[in-house]
Amino acid sequence: MIRRIHLLHLSHTDLGYTDLPSTCLDLHVGYLRQAMDAAEATLALPEGDRFRWTCEVFGPVVELIRRDPKAGERLEALVRAASVEVGALPWNLSTLLTATEWARARELFGDFRRRFACTTAVQNDINGLSWGMIPGLLDDGVKGLLMGSNGYAGGHPLPPPAAWHWEGPDGRRLLVYLTNAYCHGFDWFHEKAWRRGPVPAFSDPYFHPPAGGDTWDASPSGLERAHAQLQKTLGEALAAWPHGVVAAQVTNHYRMDNDPPSPHLARFVAAWNAAGLVPGIEMSTPSRFFAALAAEDGGKIPVRRGDWVDWWADGIPAFPREAAVGQRSKRRLAALERAGEEGALPLPALSGPWERALRWSEHTFGSYDSVPRPWGSSARGNECELMAEVYRLDEGSKLAVKEAVLRAADYRPSIHARHVRVLGAPGWISLPATAVPTGASGLLDESGKTFHPFEDLLGAEWSDPVPGETKPVAYPDDVWGFHVLKRRAWVPAPGRYAYSDQPVASRAAEASGSDAHWKWRFNLERGALESLVELRTGREWVDGGGFLPFAGILLEQVGGGEAYAAVTARREAPRSRHAPAALGVELVPGAYGFHARWRREHSAWRDARQELRILPDGCVEITTRVWLRETFAPTGMWLALPISVEGASASYDALGHETRLGADQMEGTCGEHLNVGRGVVYRAGASSLRLDATDTPVWSIGEPRARSGKRSAPGEMAALHPCLLGTWWSTNFPHGRSQLIETRHTLKAGMDAMEAGAFPGEEGIHYPCA
Repeated sequence: MIRRIHLLHLSHTDLGYTDLPSTCLDLHVGYLRQAMDAAEATLALPEGDRFRWTCEVFGPVVELIRRDPKAGERLEALVRAASVEVGALPWNLSTLLTATEWARARELFGDFRRRFACTTAVQNDINGLSWGMIPGLLDDGVKGLLMGSNGYAGGHPLPPPAAWHWEGPDGRRLLVYLTNAYCHGFDWFHEKAWRRGPVPAFSDPYFHPPAGGDTWDASPSGLERAHAQLQKTLGEALAAWPHGVVAAQVTNHYRMDNDPPSPHLARFVAAWNAAGLVPGIEMSTPSRFFAALAAEDGGKIPVRRGDWVDWWADGIPAFPREAAVGQRSKRRLAALERAGEEGALPLPALSGPWERALRWSEHTFGSYDSVPRPWGSSARGNECELMAEVYRLDEGSKLAVKEAVLRAADYRPSIHARHVRVLGAPGWISLPATAVPTGASGLLDESGKTFHPFEDLLGAEWSDPVPGETKPVAYPDDVWGFHVLKRRAWVPAPGRYAYSDQPVASRAAEASGSDAHWKWRFNLERGALESLVELRTGREWVDGGGFLPFAGILLEQVGGGEAYAAVTARREAPRSRHAPAALGVELVPGAYGFHARWRREHSAWRDARQELRILPDGCVEITTRVWLRETFAPTGMWLALPISVEGASASYDALGHETRLGADQMEGTCGEHLNVGRGVVYRAGASSLRLDATDTPVWSIGEPRARSGKRSAPGEMAALHPCLLGTWWSTNFPHGRSQLIETRHTLKAGMDAMEAGAFPGEEGIHYPCA
């Protein structure tokens, strides 16, 4: 029988959902001041009558202290008085979080979390969390995780409310409490919602936050109504709860998200308890609730192990180009850190770029009215701020690299340089064409034996691509006569490479052939690999007989605005599926092994072009560029990478911890999308294959599926489908923007998921040197 209810009062931090992201941050800074005022005003009251506040995430707290250091001293005193609690996570985090980014978040804010005794983590609006975070949370002193899942989609290990000890990849356990959402505590005591109509902007003077009497009515009649509603809740939603204490999150109910505190809630709680109503209630904090729950465990709290795989993929595929830019920026920062740790470059301060990366990994991704008003000021403004954030991250990571390079002992301006220093992973390096010495045709390694010729990258697209043309359209004035913007070469290893004028030997690509790593067969009619055999082991890695060819594009659409507007209708609406054929397939002569390219036609895009290359180190590279038209129908676009998985197991890297597909996912969690920031590794006997999907961190194993809320554990391994575009969600994600999607995926045999260092295609660093 429930004896006591802990009400956890907070403001859900949703940067952009209700107002522009910058406005939301300003609001949260102001709300913290209001919460401190309310808490200080009740410090002298009896314990049960005090106002308490939970800072859901600490990002706004950091901003408050930067603007007003003295506010930090006030907050610190309230934390010591147990009137305010600060969550241990910077934001409600999406799947864009990377292992290096998570490590930097812990390092950058370690002193802050210790100062404010951050012993509980709160993740709201998210349907899961990478179990790779558990060891770090425990190491940082976090004792409990409060999860408020979004009820529209996703799966739950147990029906909420639920508690369990979550066993992480290293065997240690973290106490978890799962509740429905951050605002559902209001429904436990109120028969109907207070807000009328759509979500109001904070700037709208016709709407205001509820005051005392609007909600949490402390009058005798108000208490009577609230008690009657709670009895109904106890008999229905809480009937199966086995513990004597339970918690509910409570927001203001003005907009649900990004809302100010409700000081009158403390008066309601005091009046309730004074009236002797049962169960008793208290304004509490997550750590107080977890302590009460742990005290009466008695073996009733079960243990659940595994990755909670659905951690907010919604919205990310609606920004595919920006998602790729953000992930590349983070890889660039990680590569710069590795160069600094190895002593190859002096390391500049990177706290600013990493903080921006964390903000980019926040979960919101759009205003609430993007679907009905895609060209409204809130939708467009939110989108512009979000894009500015990621492109500032991109620029900041590049500036950090330049700062380090300019301080390198062997750096020389390009006009004086005769060599290029390459750090990090093997792969392509691109040089400004005007920085390459006249007559240089490529790079020569330090042994003087291996030559790596340049390829020319022509001017960028400035207009609609011309169907059938294989070269990008040049700028109308040729940009002052410079047709070639970049020259690139493929290099196999870090080192110093000299400019060379050796003649470039080009050879024809063969549809069937072999090199030191692979034996392949390419179908010219289908425009796809049909066979890719690893020579070392004889293992066939490509399933060439499937419905979708290797690197094929699968397009799913639901027609009609009605299906788009309604969640239920969208889940049940019939979907059309298209797999456009490859057109204009050609084998391209070159100096770097097998190279094929082709086009695909569909009404959803102006043009789609793809390339497949097999490079000298055995890396298979797939490049996909799609110029989208504007579309307002729910759309999903997937890249098919059918792998021959007979007898193979699959695993992926969950923030630095190897996770086996299927075996290491918690039962009952949503397996429709696996959401990770890296790739997947297949193993079969002595063979292994690593498939890099870092540009498109949302992907599906087996049959690609749109969001349906289906509860399932991923077990199929017929193919990996990176999501190139996804606009299935019915609320706050842009879906009709004309854009260029540009992604690269690679696969390579003999590479392990947990290998230290970089993935194939990961950002390296190079610069002109003496």
